Amino acid sequence: MPAGEFMVLLGVYLGNHDSNIAISIDGKVKYLKSERVTGVKHHKANFDYFKNVLASWKIKSIDAIAFTDGNRNGLGCCEHNQLFKQITPLYENIPTFCIDHHYSHILSAWPLVSSENVGVGIAIDGTGDNNIRMAVISNPGSLNPRYEYFTKRKGIGNLLVTIGSFANLGGNGLDYAGKIMGAQAYGTIDYDFVRKINCSEILEHLFDFISRIPWRGEVPLFTPKFFDFHNQSFLDWLSTIHYVIECAVVELFQKYCNREQYIVYTGGCAQNTVYNEKLFQMYPNLIIPPHCYDGGQSLGCLEFLRIYYSQEPFSTNNFPYWQDDNEKEMPDEKTIHKVSELLCSGKIVGWFQGRGEIGPRALGHRSILMDCRNKNAKNIINEKVKHREPWRPFAPSVIESQANNWFYINVPSPYMLRAVKSRENVQDIIPSVVHRDGSSRIQTVAECDNIMDPFFMLLKEYYSLTGVPMLLNTSLNAGGGPIFGTRDQCIDFFKSIPMDAMCMGNELLIK
Repeated sequence: MPAGEFMVLLGVYLGNHDSNIAISIDGKVKYLKSERVTGVKHHKANFDYFKNVLASWKIKSIDAIAFTDGNRNGLGCCEHNQLFKQITPLYENIPTFCIDHHYSHILSAWPLVSSENVGVGIAIDGTGDNNIRMAVISNPGSLNPRYEYFTKRKGIGNLLVTIGSFANLGGNGLDYAGKIMGAQAYGTIDYDFVRKINCSEILEHLFDFISRIPWRGEVPLFTPKFFDFHNQSFLDWLSTIHYVIECAVVELFQKYCNREQYIVYTGGCAQNTVYNEKLFQMYPNLIIPPHCYDGGQSLGCLEFLRIYYSQEPFSTNNFPYWQDDNEKEMPDEKTIHKVSELLCSGKIVGWFQGRGEIGPRALGHRSILMDCRNKNAKNIINEKVKHREPWRPFAPSVIESQANNWFYINVPSPYMLRAVKSRENVQDIIPSVVHRDGSSRIQTVAECDNIMDPFFMLLKEYYSLTGVPMLLNTSLNAGGGPIFGTRDQCIDFFKSIPMDAMCMGNELLIK
């Protein structure tokens, strides 16, 4: 291919859940996660589904395909210790590569850091190819990446799903880890026990370890009554487990990473904001993409092909707002001011603007917003709008230049991946976005990056009216469902839920 010309490359993730597709055309990426189209949370698509997507995108030719699947759809997987392999073409004799699940996870961070500059990548999740639960890969952006460590033993994701099942959390087990992360703040850690154990062994023997944790109270461990979120003994036990796993994850990083190198951390477990905060404090060059769960796998497959075929880096313009569901209209100043007034008066407002975010967290394009000064806001949205557990916290989206005045943070945190401590003197001002332990899963919104972004404009207007540079922000979806991708989904939701307003582009619906 002549120098300067781009290949058309296709990345696909199938698996058992969160299927997604990404294609590069002229160095620009087009992405779609199937759950946003189907309305089915954690939707599983087959290859025929994505053939139809390619037809709808009017894709006429493809030069190479990479996928990761773990043989969950009978398409094959990499062998033990193998990070990629070329296989018989799946589609129209196009060269096709099968990519290791964790390798693809790590490569998906390319929108945030050049893969060639990454020293080590760590992926921790439920399971990948060949039942591997955790992997450390050095030099992932080179043509010769290599495993440094992996384990097949049941790990963090499996443990938290098991605990959630015992506690009858309901819904999809893939969401249990996030629910437990919120609940653990209500317990007390048994530090006496923690000091007696060897945390470096925990990740290899996690399920054996949990039975050794002491508990208080009369209700026996591993009985239905014990796994009750109203049982303080259970919450203390849960907090201790959560903390010990944090110590074990930190030790893993200390063994394989150093402060000077770029480190990519991915996999479903990389969504744990409590662990992440500890790691960010230790490793200034740590990179965690907003799509660190399986929703980013197609981007990792795409990056593999770029490296393999020595292509130029892809454009990262407008990342992470890449979901193929564009709302083209923009709200004008009058609409933004009206929405700000509604929020100041305690109203709940849906906010549907631009393209949807990649990843599971609303970053200001597909959001439900409320005044973070309202001490009842968390309970109102949990009970009336999202229909979810009362202990689960909500995040603040804050103007980046003001974040340090309200939280103990002096660097950007644009993807809601850190649980930072709020400053003690402001906690009573913004009670709905401060968790039980004083932390907040903040999203910083920078003016330099988003000067024309409606969400930044809304935050700025709200700040001018209240003196508070942030809003409560949660994803625009029904409880247990995926983030909305269409106006029709928003309107149906607005009609069925006690919500006060819905702003879609410049159209503002008010009850």
